[in-house]
Amino acid sequence: MPFQYGSTAGRASAANRETVISTGDKDLAQLVDAHVTLVNTMDNTKLDRAGVQAKFGVTPEQIADYLALIGDPIDNIPGIEGVGPKTAAKWLQQYADVADLKANAAQIMGKIGDRLRAALDKLDLSKELATIHCDVPIRFELPKRYWHVDEYATAIDALLDDLEFRA
Repeated sequence: MPFQYGSTAGRASAANRETVISTGDKDLAQLVDAHVTLVNTMDNTKLDRAGVQAKFGVTPEQIADYLALIGDPIDNIPGIEGVGPKTAAKWLQQYADVADLKANAAQIMGKIGDRLRAALDKLDLSKELATIHCDVPIRFELPKRYWHVDEYATAIDALLDDLEFRA
């Protein structure tokens, strides 16, 4: 269901609505922008643009490229053998995206460069698999008035307690 998150968050952001996505899925970090933040349910950290850059070493706009390089077996993204988070971040700090990296693949030396060149044909597919599309036509209306959690904190806490949510 990431397409719903992407399309909904994109619409809310375009309307200048502050939006929080609560998830443990790092893929959704690509949706972070000036109005969208991510709360990681695994460690309860909040990621804004600076937080994404601090955690991953790349901008939110580069997360799909980052995932294309490191791979993600849960999402069947093959990635490049031997490329981990540090190498992917280093390359994306030097080259803007996967397309730029592919164009400059001959400049990457050593075994890792050989692995990159061997995987060039699957990088576009990997990036496509990692990309959350924000233009899916879904029925969604932003309410004219919306509430803030602070106004309803006690009621929300009681509801979560009734539903046995403990963390």
